[in-house]
Amino acid sequence: MDSDLLELLLATDDQVQDDFSFLCKLIDDTSSDRTSGESDVSLPSLDQFIMDKGTTKTKASSKRKASQEPLPAAGAKNLFQYRQRQELKQLREQVDLLQAQLATEWQKHQRSTNGQDSNVISPWEQAAREELIERNRANIENRQLKQALVELSTFLDQMQRVFAKRPRTAMISENTPSDAWQALKLTAQHSLRVAAMHAISDRQYRKMQHAFINAGLFQSTQDGLASATTQLQSDGSILLELKRQSIVPAPFRIVSQALWSALAACTHNPEAALHVVDDSTIYERFSCIAGQATVHCNTIRKFYAEDSRDVILWRTVLEDVLVPNMDRGVVNNEIQCAPTSDPEVCRITSLTQVRVNPKQPPQEIMGILQRGVERFGLEKVHDAENEEVQVDSEVTEALMAYNKRLQQAIVDFIAKAVQAYRAQTS
Repeated sequence: MDSDLLELLLATDDQVQDDFSFLCKLIDDTSSDRTSGESDVSLPSLDQFIMDKGTTKTKASSKRKASQEPLPAAGAKNLFQYRQRQELKQLREQVDLLQAQLATEWQKHQRSTNGQDSNVISPWEQAAREELIERNRANIENRQLKQALVELSTFLDQMQRVFAKRPRTAMISENTPSDAWQALKLTAQHSLRVAAMHAISDRQYRKMQHAFINAGLFQSTQDGLASATTQLQSDGSILLELKRQSIVPAPFRIVSQALWSALAACTHNPEAALHVVDDSTIYERFSCIAGQATVHCNTIRKFYAEDSRDVILWRTVLEDVLVPNMDRGVVNNEIQCAPTSDPEVCRITSLTQVRVNPKQPPQEIMGILQRGVERFGLEKVHDAENEEVQVDSEVTEALMAYNKRLQQAIVDFIAKAVQAYRAQTS
């Protein structure tokens, strides 16, 4: 039984304890009175009374009683009363034993919680609270989207009847850009573009913990983790998930700054156009020709500095009105989070998710992605590119080559930062 529950049951038993003690005392006093009375006045015993009768039947009864368990001399008039007193004593001993066990369990509980702040909650409890907040937020957004869908359906019905009225359509078009970020789209107006970049990044930042829990990376301490998996989703899309975790012998502030410098320097991709939005946000636009298709990879990257860790997150956008014909090309749909923690020994945890909407059979696309992972060594920490593996998709090869160059640039920048840190502290 749980010690707290046992304490709750016995803590309200004070009146019962008092009654029990009074009953035992009353029996003891009664027994003492009877014993003292017998010592003052000599009463005939049961055997003497039977002998005075002198009958054979009474003698036989006396023999049978003499063969029974002898009664104690402490005032018990018969065996039933004696057994009652013995049972009461046993119950009292059991209560004393249970109280001693309760005290022992309570001391163990106090020792186990000694030195811990009752206000400090575990990481999993904190994560559960944050997940509850995000669930409520998602429910609110879902209701808003359903309401917007109803409004759009109503508007379409009205638009069919008054299509020629330009003021009506102009008013609607003025309100749509502010909500375009929810579909991962960037508008042309500068203020709306910047607001959309922050909104997209912040939304992904809130979803990061949920993604880490589903990927098995939350509170993980494994070193040298590198894996790549492809999964067919319920909506028919294919999710490529890359997980990495490693320990770096340097404070996380130094490592995170090195990682951010690698992204801001853009040495992995000199052809890309890099736009600095602010000190913690950059936007990179990259496109290349892969076979007969144009591949676009336009990425928002944002730095989040927390008290006990740094988080660097990047998210590709699906449409940018400043990029001509982006909707006609192949757009990379990628999410990556790289939180770093621990003030002395940094643990870098990276989760990359690439979602593919296949136009070919899913198994064929999953095979292409798997060969791309093998080609560029994405499922191992320090694997180099293996040119002998044929990807059979120029688009996949172009995007994975881009990510491989980015990965190598990050590794080089972090290695230089660790080397400088060791030289400074040695």
